[in-house]
Amino acid sequence: MSIAVAVPIALIGVLANFIPNPFAEKPKAALSVVRGSAKEIETDHLVSRAGETTKKKVKLLAPAVEVTVKNNGELPVVIAEVRITVRDIRHLPPCKAQGGDLAISGTYSFSMPREAEAGLVKILKTKFEVEPRRADALAVTFGEQQGFSDVPDPWLYRVSLELREANSTRFVAVPGEFLLASPVDGARSYARLSCMKEDSGVAVKTFLSGRTPGGGPALELDESAATDAVRELQRAAGGQ
Repeated sequence: MSIAVAVPIALIGVLANFIPNPFAEKPKAALSVVRGSAKEIETDHLVSRAGETTKKKVKLLAPAVEVTVKNNGELPVVIAEVRITVRDIRHLPPCKAQGGDLAISGTYSFSMPREAEAGLVKILKTKFEVEPRRADALAVTFGEQQGFSDVPDPWLYRVSLELREANSTRFVAVPGEFLLASPVDGARSYARLSCMKEDSGVAVKTFLSGRTPGGGPALELDESAATDAVRELQRAAGGQ
């Protein structure tokens, strides 16, 4: 009798090693944002010259926000969306010339709508996977929907970003706000023009202060919050 009881008990002990425990904690993916920074990265663009019907691919610098993220969990995590909020937007007026960290694994392009204004919120679809226990970086580049030939004078953007995982409804904020100038080459050329000491310079200073046309407190920005082209405009306007 004792032998007959021992066999089923031994069998139950073996099966317990193979049957999943419904109360056991399941592996999780845990996304965190390490930092964000404004920069300029080289991207491919299709452009055409005046009077030409064909387009060719050229490499141009584009303003971007690079986001470093980390997956602290045991499963891969997929970033499905980036929510972009435009905090401020300025188009510098025409000005006539008077002479003279981690490697980015994924890049996603956002075209600013023609009707964009402060307060605009847009969703950019992504599919960026971060392996378990790894850190990685993705970048979102910014440009205008119209062609570069139609945008001789630069646009200035102040934006913030949030990320959403594929299996979540919650957005994780990227710390800080970022100042971008587009197109990059146009902004750098504009910084060398004489009108930067006049009304255009005032417009740049107001933008960099973080104050909206209606007022408000100034922003406290670190070095990683603005692209090089924005810094050039700042120096030309008489800033730091």
